Amino acid sequence: MDEIELVAGDQRYFWGFEPPRFKDGEDVEGIAGWVIHPQSQPPASSVVSMIGACESAVECYTKMKQIRSAMEATLLQREVARTGLTANTLKLASLEATIAVDSARRARKPSADLKTLSQEAYQKQLSADAAMAKWQVLEARYELCRARALEKSNEQKAARVDKYKQQLKAARKHEQDLADKRATKPESPDYTLLSRVTSKQSTGRRASLARWITHPRNPLTPRVAVNHIWLRHFHTPLVESVYDFGRNGKPPTHPRLIDWLAVDLVDHNWNMKRLHRLMVTSHVYQLSDQPPEGDGAVHENTVRDKDNRWMWRRPRGRMEAEVIRDSVLWLAGRLDTTMGGQVLLNTLAMTTNRRSLYYELYPEAGGHTKFAELFDPPDPCDCFQRSATVVPQQALALSNSDLIRMASAETARRISGQTSEAFIRNAFVHVLSRPATAEEVAACEEFRNKQMQETRDVNQVRESLVRVLFNHNDFVTIR
Repeated sequence: MDEIELVAGDQRYFWGFEPPRFKDGEDVEGIAGWVIHPQSQPPASSVVSMIGACESAVECYTKMKQIRSAMEATLLQREVARTGLTANTLKLASLEATIAVDSARRARKPSADLKTLSQEAYQKQLSADAAMAKWQVLEARYELCRARALEKSNEQKAARVDKYKQQLKAARKHEQDLADKRATKPESPDYTLLSRVTSKQSTGRRASLARWITHPRNPLTPRVAVNHIWLRHFHTPLVESVYDFGRNGKPPTHPRLIDWLAVDLVDHNWNMKRLHRLMVTSHVYQLSDQPPEGDGAVHENTVRDKDNRWMWRRPRGRMEAEVIRDSVLWLAGRLDTTMGGQVLLNTLAMTTNRRSLYYELYPEAGGHTKFAELFDPPDPCDCFQRSATVVPQQALALSNSDLIRMASAETARRISGQTSEAFIRNAFVHVLSRPATAEEVAACEEFRNKQMQETRDVNQVRESLVRVLFNHNDFVTIR
C-alpha cells in the first residue's frame, strides 16, 4: 500500500491507495478489488502511463504500440488460417455425422444404432462448435490488432477498435459457454437436427390446407390471383365479384381467358412478374382508350358494346390517392424514392417526401392521410377492390392544398420555356405526358393574359397554370 502526504498549515492528510495490478488497455471489470463507478459505462479500460508528461516519449510509446500490434496481427494471421481450416474440417465431419443419423432415422434403423449414431453426431457437433468458437476468437483478436496498428490520425480507428473489442468479448463468452456445455454434458444423443422439426402435437391440418391451396389441380387460387392482377392493370376484373368465386358470385366475362392465364401462371412456377409483363405487353393493354376515328358518326362498337365488355378499347381508370400524391411530388422533383425503411406517421405525409406506401394505415379514425381521404383511400378491412368517386373536394384539394401550392411552384421552376407558348407546350408534356392541342394552347394563352392583368408576376402566373394542369382530367386518369 502506497501513501501520499499532504500538508495544509498545521494539518497533515494521508491517502492510501493500491497501485494498479493490470496492463495498459486492460478492462477494469473482473479484476479483484476494482469496480466500475455507477456513473460510468463499461467497458472501462485502464490507462497506465509513467511518461504522460513527456510528449516525445508518448509519441514513441504510441508508435511502439502500433508496431507491436502490427507484429501481433502478422503472427496471428497464419494461426487464424490454420485454425479456420481445422474448424471447417471438423464442421464437415459434423455435418456428415448429422446427415448419417438423419438418414438412419428416415430409414427406421434399430434404436441401438440410432443411439450410437446420435451420440457420435453430438460429440462431433461439440468439437466443431468449439473449433469454430476458437476461430472466431482468433479472428476478433487479429482484427483488433490490425485496428490498433492504424495511425492515430485515422478517423475510423476508434470505432474499429471498439467494434472488435465487443466482437472479441462476445466470441470469448461464446467459447466459454461451449466449454461449460462440453464439461457438463460430454455425451448425449440430443444432437442438432438438420431436417425440419415439427411439433409432436401438430395434427398437420394447416400444412395440408396449405398444400391443397397451392396444389396445381386446385383451380381457385391461380384464378383469384390472375383476377386481382388483371384488375390492377385494366381497372375492370374478369370476375366482377372479386371477393366471391363461389356459386353466389358473378360468372367471369372471359372464362377461357382467365383459365388460360391461371394455367400459364402455375406452369411457370407462380412467376407473377412474368404474368405482369405478359399483360402489359399484350395488344389489349396497348389499345387506345378512344374509339376509332370515323366520319363523325358514333362508332358501331360504342353502340354494340358501350361498356367495353369485349375490350375493343383501352379501359380508363382513376389514379389511386397514393399515386396522385407521389406523382405531384415527382413532378416537383421532391419525391424520395429510397427503398425500405420504417413505417411513418400519416400525419407527416404533408411535410415529408417519402413514397405514400411508407405511411401508416389503419381502420380507426385518423388512419388515413388528410390528402388521401379525399381520393378514395384503401380500406384496411376490405382490400379486394377500391372504389372510385368524383367529388368537388378533390378539385379543391388539387387547387388550394399546401402540397399542391408547393408542388406547383417547384414544378413551374423545373419547366423551361422563354416564351409563354413554349412554357405552355412544355408544361403539357411535363405534367400530362402529351403535347397540347392548338385549342388548349389558345385557352392557356387567354388564361395567362387575364392573370397577367391581375398580378403582373410571370412566375405566379406559371404556377397557376401548373395548378390548372394538376386539375386536368388527363392528370388523374390512367389511360
